[in-house]
Amino acid sequence: MKLNIRHILSWMIISAIPALMHSLVAQPWSPGFTAVSTTGCAPFTVTIIDQSNAPFDEVRTYNFTYIDENNRGSDTNDTVFTYVNPGQYKIIQTVANAIPRTDTLTITVLDPQAPDFLIAICNPQSVSVFPMASQYNGLFVEWGQAGQSDQFASNAFATYSYGASGTYNLSIKGLADPAAGPMSDANEHCLVVNRNITLTDQPANASLGDVRVIQSDDAEGIIEVAYTKSPDALFIIEVAQNGTGNFTIVDTLLNNEVNGMYRMENLNTLDNFYCFRISVADPCNNTLQAFNTVCSVQLEGQSDNEENILNWNTAMPGVQSYEIYRDGILAGTRGPGTTTFTDNDVVCGINYCYQIVAVGTQGVSSFSNTFCLRTTSGAAPPPVENISASVAGNTIVLNWPSPIPSADLVFSIFRRTAQSGFSPYGQSENLIFEDAGQNPGTLRYFYRISYTDLCGNASGVGIIASPVLLRAFQDGRLEWSSYEGWSQGLLLYEVEIYDVQGNYLESIEVGQNLNWQALQEDFTNQELLIRIAVVPVDNALPTVFSNFVRLRFEPQIQFPNAFTPNGDGLNDIFIYESKFIAEIDFRVFSRWGELLFQTDLPGEGWDGNIQGRPAPSGTYIFSAEWVDEAGRKFFRRGEITLIR
Repeated sequence: MKLNIRHILSWMIISAIPALMHSLVAQPWSPGFTAVSTTGCAPFTVTIIDQSNAPFDEVRTYNFTYIDENNRGSDTNDTVFTYVNPGQYKIIQTVANAIPRTDTLTITVLDPQAPDFLIAICNPQSVSVFPMASQYNGLFVEWGQAGQSDQFASNAFATYSYGASGTYNLSIKGLADPAAGPMSDANEHCLVVNRNITLTDQPANASLGDVRVIQSDDAEGIIEVAYTKSPDALFIIEVAQNGTGNFTIVDTLLNNEVNGMYRMENLNTLDNFYCFRISVADPCNNTLQAFNTVCSVQLEGQSDNEENILNWNTAMPGVQSYEIYRDGILAGTRGPGTTTFTDNDVVCGINYCYQIVAVGTQGVSSFSNTFCLRTTSGAAPPPVENISASVAGNTIVLNWPSPIPSADLVFSIFRRTAQSGFSPYGQSENLIFEDAGQNPGTLRYFYRISYTDLCGNASGVGIIASPVLLRAFQDGRLEWSSYEGWSQGLLLYEVEIYDVQGNYLESIEVGQNLNWQALQEDFTNQELLIRIAVVPVDNALPTVFSNFVRLRFEPQIQFPNAFTPNGDGLNDIFIYESKFIAEIDFRVFSRWGELLFQTDLPGEGWDGNIQGRPAPSGTYIFSAEWVDEAGRKFFRRGEITLIR
């Protein structure tokens, strides 16, 4: 095949056209700039360094207050700008030629704050300064001796040896831009903290205090340890699981607190205990010196047949005794060689919470996790042995002490009368039951109470309770049934006396008698309300009461059969003697029916005169119509002999 020179030349020309066209178009210059420092403390003066490749005569402008496209600020040819307020800003550089190009730089302006740091005494004559978490990127330290200073980044520290004991003043300045130098525009306005440090011949010291298991969990357990330490030193917290193996460094105490609390999280405190040790670190010599050790207590247990059995594990040094707390109350103590405790003073179905306190030497104690157990049992719970049954109107009120304190129980009430046997009658979730709408003044009622404990076990047969049934008779005699319901029995009965308005008048002790005779001459009220109060032997139980009965005495009135109105002061007036009389119409007649005297005033009588003149001796007729205090009407007619 022969090459066609025309074709080759044509191809070469076509291929060269793009390059030729490119060389004929003006090229844009590339923008680019930086600043002496991009981070500084307010007020922060920023100086621009141009890094664009544009010719010297091309226009370069800077926008120092650009926020976004809607808040562009204004352009300037200045290359120096001072930011007064803290915050983050964008600087936009624009290089103007045929096609303008821009570049962006972010500036951070810090609010001047005191730097955060730790001063640690390495040995009696040397000091280290450690930056703490803060906004600064480094520190500048003037050691206060012969103009000595150091500058270092926030991820490093500096050490200085004074060579002699004494008090020295350290000046520590925060550095926004460590590379720029302490007096640069970036760092000029960053704050300085002065701290006096006293070096002595006494080494740093520390000790751990009480340790507490705050949360028991297989993955998120929490333990807190109190500590006391010297200030201005670097301390290390070390941990060993279950008291075995080497201690492992888990944290540093980078603070100047003399007393504090260290909290360690994400532990398996459910299955393990942990021993803690505190050590002082000497960064000058790269050494650790350990002090005392404390260990947590891991508590567990199980319940079996009304016994809660506790077991605990620890390697706490110097244990003098173990204190066992149940629901916050001391339940017992054990010696240092014991790690078990059996609590048999428990009730089935009740939840009990325990904590073990290992009491160590020098007042240091270790508090275990709180461990809760629900007591189990298959035995029958104790029966209800005391029931107080009292009458209130047509209601019989039962109350009883709980046979299982602090347990939420449901009680079943059984009842019988003289005509029937015991049958289920009601339930109560409290320690009281009211049997309303009954007739306790006529019938005797008998009750028995049972329950099922929280483990599902039924109680034994309890005591039978029956309130006192009181009856009154026409002659004022009272009789009542014996009280039943208290395991220790009753101390005595009391007869309580009230007026018909229900006002208390008096009480009369009658021992253990079941009857009492009310004599009407002993009372000023014709009608009384009476009930029996029953006092228990066990003074922790309440007094109970019978039904009320109304006792009514007959009105009393007596008329003499003769009187002698001779003025000797003896039997001069024809008058009656009465009791319980509310109203009366008293009249005296001659034998022929003539009315000689009449009065409606109780206690007023006839003086034996007729119209002011003495009536002759003889027989006269009287009549009396009266109403007693109970509102009943009575009438009597008779004869009276007047003797002169």
